[in-house]
Amino acid sequence: MQILVIDNDTISNAQLSEEIFKENDQVISVYTEKSALEKSKHHSPDLIILNLYNIGKNGIGIINKIRQNLKTRETPILALVRKDNQELQAAAKRAGADDILNCTSVCPNLNRQIQEKISAMQIA
Repeated sequence: MQILVIDNDTISNAQLSEEIFKENDQVISVYTEKSALEKSKHHSPDLIILNLYNIGKNGIGIINKIRQNLKTRETPILALVRKDNQELQAAAKRAGADDILNCTSVCPNLNRQIQEKISAMQIA
């Protein structure tokens, strides 16, 4: 499975990508909207994980653009959002995120939660 990780914070991007890579074939990490859109078009990932915890409302634009592109509009998007930011959670769902993982400043068991979401997607 090929997973695209979008997170503009280099440290959390590296940590998230490393955790996901332990269980998956290929992880592509990007830090900017431009590279996110480019990689999603050229690599056709099976899943996009977008860390809205760090990107915030700018990530809604990324979701919108991914959904507008014929090649990527069906790619599942899993958004990571602060547990207490219900406005951003709702905006992500409206923009087209398939699922939301709620986090606090630290996301305990994040890899397990992501793996559960991936398994559920493969079954569906």
